[in-house]
Amino acid sequence: MSSAVLTKYKERISLYEDIDNPLAPLTTLQRQFILDVTHGDNQRQPPESLRSIPVHKSVVLDKGYVAPGDVDWNKFQFKTKREFNEWFLRLESQLEEDKDADIIAYTEVLKECKGETEKLLSHVQGSLDELRTLQDNYHYVSNKTNSLHNSCQQLIEEQSKLETVSKEVESSLNHFLYLDRIASKLNSPSLLVTSDAFFALLEQIDTCLSFMVHNPSFKESSTYAAKYKHCLNRAISTIKTYVTKSLQETTNVVTAAVQAQSKSEDSAVFPIIYGKFAAGIAKLKRIFVEVDNRRTGWPEYGELFQEIQQAFFKERSNLLNGSVYAMVGELAAKGKTGVDLCLTVRTGCSFCIHICQDEFRLYGDFFNPSYTVHFDEFMERLCTPLYDTLRPLIIKIQHLETLAELCTILRVEMLDEQASTSPQGLASFVRIVEQLLQDTQERLVYRAHIYISTDIRNYVPGPGDLAYPEKLEMMEHIAETLEQQQLNEIHHKPFGRSTSQTSLVSMSSVTSQEVAAINSAAALQIPRPLKSSSSPADLHGMWFPSVRRTLLCLSKLYRCLDKAIFQGLSQEALTACISNVSLSAQQISARKTIVDAQLFEIKHLLILREQIAPFQVDFAVKEMSLDFSRVKLAALSLLQKKKQLFSLNSNNSLLEFIVEGTPQVKEYFLDSKKEVDRQLKSTCESFITHCTQILLGPMRSFISKALKVVEAQKEKPDLVLSQQSFALPNTVSQLIVDTVESLKSKLPFIHRSMKLYLANRETEFILFRPVKNNVLNGFLQLENLLVVHYANLDVPIVCPTQEHVNVLISSLMIQPDQNK
Repeated sequence: MSSAVLTKYKERISLYEDIDNPLAPLTTLQRQFILDVTHGDNQRQPPESLRSIPVHKSVVLDKGYVAPGDVDWNKFQFKTKREFNEWFLRLESQLEEDKDADIIAYTEVLKECKGETEKLLSHVQGSLDELRTLQDNYHYVSNKTNSLHNSCQQLIEEQSKLETVSKEVESSLNHFLYLDRIASKLNSPSLLVTSDAFFALLEQIDTCLSFMVHNPSFKESSTYAAKYKHCLNRAISTIKTYVTKSLQETTNVVTAAVQAQSKSEDSAVFPIIYGKFAAGIAKLKRIFVEVDNRRTGWPEYGELFQEIQQAFFKERSNLLNGSVYAMVGELAAKGKTGVDLCLTVRTGCSFCIHICQDEFRLYGDFFNPSYTVHFDEFMERLCTPLYDTLRPLIIKIQHLETLAELCTILRVEMLDEQASTSPQGLASFVRIVEQLLQDTQERLVYRAHIYISTDIRNYVPGPGDLAYPEKLEMMEHIAETLEQQQLNEIHHKPFGRSTSQTSLVSMSSVTSQEVAAINSAAALQIPRPLKSSSSPADLHGMWFPSVRRTLLCLSKLYRCLDKAIFQGLSQEALTACISNVSLSAQQISARKTIVDAQLFEIKHLLILREQIAPFQVDFAVKEMSLDFSRVKLAALSLLQKKKQLFSLNSNNSLLEFIVEGTPQVKEYFLDSKKEVDRQLKSTCESFITHCTQILLGPMRSFISKALKVVEAQKEKPDLVLSQQSFALPNTVSQLIVDTVESLKSKLPFIHRSMKLYLANRETEFILFRPVKNNVLNGFLQLENLLVVHYANLDVPIVCPTQEHVNVLISSLMIQPDQNK
């Protein structure tokens, strides 16, 4: 290439990056890449061929790198570009080799180490092969040794098993060999049932028999089992014969002793029956215990145990039947002679209790006291004659008091006190007494129904029972006389000790005291009833007989009957009593006045409500009834649909009648306590209405007519009230005067009657308050009519105001006490 061309190329290359007009402008990223490449090349050392080039002149380049200055570039004349590239590649390869010289040297060292390591590894592998061979030889020897040891151990175990089998065979063979020895011992006449040898023989028989039964695969085990069963039966038969004979001999000895003792002293019979009998069979106790312990093993022992107990109870029955039937005969004789039946029942039950307790103690000395099935059957047979004797006497009793007392004796004294405190051995007695109590209660309920019907509902009071208010006035006079006598005694004996209770209290109603005692918390465990008043209304049994009988009947039934039965009877009794009191009040009304009749009924209804309050029962009973109202409607519908009688569709009238005409069962409750309250409320309302009519009769009639006239004025304005014949001013004035005089004359009578019958200020006030309000309202209505329709009449002078009427009533209420 010529110098001109080279210069041209150089110039053109220099224009590639001309500042003003570059031919090949580079981007910022390209420039950075060139700088990075240039920087990297500057770090590289020049190759060895270039290091030998003499440097005549050094040129300091940018960044402190030194480049050769004057180099003889003639040595590097390249004719073609390929030569340059080849030279450049050789140059780069040489540079790479110079750069990796240390690595190559280190690689050679590693190769040498690898050779040494491979030699060492081959030696180790050889050693491992030798060790593996040694281990295989060790395992072979060890397995041979263990096999020998296991063989020895197996031989030892087989030897032990053979020894065990030999012992088992020997032991099992003994069960077969014992048969002859057991049979010979059972045939021995010197064998005693109570000896230890006999019980050991029983144990051996049980063991051998159990072995034969549980090993049926042994040869001839069934045959030997039958033979051992025969031996067991022979032993059991021997025991039964011995026990039965011993019991009979003891019974004969005790019977002879009892007969000898009865001739001299009867009271010593029972100690002989128990003491001598227990001593006579003391030797049998071990037999009883052994048989009891074995009775769950074989059925034969269970049967033997039952036969022993039956023999025991048979001999006890032979000893006690005479005494029991003698006692029963004595009770029956007393019942026929009319002796107190309650005492007879109490004596008979006490006798049975003592017999049961003594027999249970004797039974517990020889048998397990927890097993009492046969004992209860024995005692039930022993106590049944008592029930058979007492029941006919009880079902003939007519009096409720006797039946109630018998129920108390049977339930409280016998069951609650005697049987509950020491229940052991009394199970049969409890069943007998409960059955007797049920019969007594059934008789009591039957007699209570009759008593309620005859003595309460259908009671016909006599003239003395209906002598009201004469009876109350007489008792009030007696009370005043006694009170005056006491005051005189106190004045004459100022330092004397006062009595514990006044004569008034001592004269209080006997019936009230009985009911209060029966209903007391100690007897019934319920709150006490309200204290009976000492007023004349409650003196000397002033309660009406039907009321007194009802309360006494309920008080006696409450402790004797179950709650449900008592509720039904109480509802019936209270309903009957209310009905009888109402009828009696009507008779008093015909004899005296309506006020006396109403106060009589109020008084006794209050007594009923007060006295039944302590009973902690619900006086409501549920009853069932049939409602036939739907039957009537269904029948009318059937008559109206005659054409559809045999219709085949859904409108068949006959089918509708069957479905819709069925009577309905309805339940409803009858509450006698609410019935008492309802009747009391109705009677009080009637009394208030009647008293108001007595005090304001003409005035209320006038007010009623006047209100009708006032109502008619709305249609007839010319109608004037003051011009009517019944409402003339003079007539009205006279009406007011007559009403005031009626108050003055009749109000003290009403107040006196209320005080005489009710004898309770609070009750009197509650009952009289509506009457007073009615009187005040009547005068207020009259005053309003006069103010509106009587303009010419001086109303404040003619008609008293409410304040004046109130003062008048108060003064009239106080007047009787002042006059007294």
